[in-house]
Amino acid sequence: MSDAEIKAELIAVGTVNIDRSLLGDITIPTAGPGAGKTAFFFRWNAHRVRLAVDEGAKLKAVADNGDVVIFKGPKVLVRGHIEEELIHCPEQAYITISEQCIFDCKYCPVPKLSGKIKSLDEIVRMVEEAYSKGNLKAISITSGVAGSAEEEVERAVEAVKALRKYSLPIGVSVYPTADSNLKLKEAGVVEIKYNVETMDREIFKRVCPGMDHDFIIVKLKEAVGLFGRNFVFSNFIIGLGESDETVEAGLEELASILDQAKEGDRIFMTAFGSGAGSDAFSITVTDKIEDIQSGAPKVQELLADPIYLNYASYAKHKGKIRV
Repeated sequence: MSDAEIKAELIAVGTVNIDRSLLGDITIPTAGPGAGKTAFFFRWNAHRVRLAVDEGAKLKAVADNGDVVIFKGPKVLVRGHIEEELIHCPEQAYITISEQCIFDCKYCPVPKLSGKIKSLDEIVRMVEEAYSKGNLKAISITSGVAGSAEEEVERAVEAVKALRKYSLPIGVSVYPTADSNLKLKEAGVVEIKYNVETMDREIFKRVCPGMDHDFIIVKLKEAVGLFGRNFVFSNFIIGLGESDETVEAGLEELASILDQAKEGDRIFMTAFGSGAGSDAFSITVTDKIEDIQSGAPKVQELLADPIYLNYASYAKHKGKIRV
């Protein structure tokens, strides 16, 4: 199997049976659907995946001459090693401020774990410890909603201001508020993430009671104008009962945010792809935008007749696999 096919197999399975003594110093997630569960980062060649530990998994990992070998049945699937985590991630400090949440998303265990709220001193101390190891490259801040979304944004703003002294890129993922984009940008955040959870509005109402899907989309669109293209992110979960058509329509909606740019928006434009490198441009949208938006195909038009590639086919097409 090619590396691309191996990666696809590992991601598809997602879990592995492994002796926990091999894991070394890892951290237990305190946010998201994987909160409270044990997982580790596995690396081989230039590839990395995150795998959850499950004694009943169909993949099994064992130690062999300093490596970790993952088997699928009797056959070796891949040989590599477990990467050291700084804080939840290799080369990154990923910190959850509030390990509790007033929302009760049906797939998320955080509200039931009754975790703590980290103090600013504790956050700074954690990053300082990670920084002292010499390979910290980025800081990520996320949080549940312990009291109100506004309080969490303020906690994130305080944390970002305190962590700017490390001169590292800082990303934040929180539930948005009316002024969260501006506050976080002014604090020094370089990238922002608001999770839409699912692009099926009806499912969203059932599984994420109390949250406002349309408001999240509005704040994502606003964020693109402030943080720039490729610095605004979102996640959504596959497998909640949505149709493939809903997923495709949701991806198109998120990707077409730039088609809806208006006067005063800021757009950061750069080539993006597999290892792409090129010039980048910062653009301020003027009142001429309506005159030219119809001069190029919209994202929906470009995706009207798509040809789908799996990761292995893409890698072959890009010359990453030679046969």
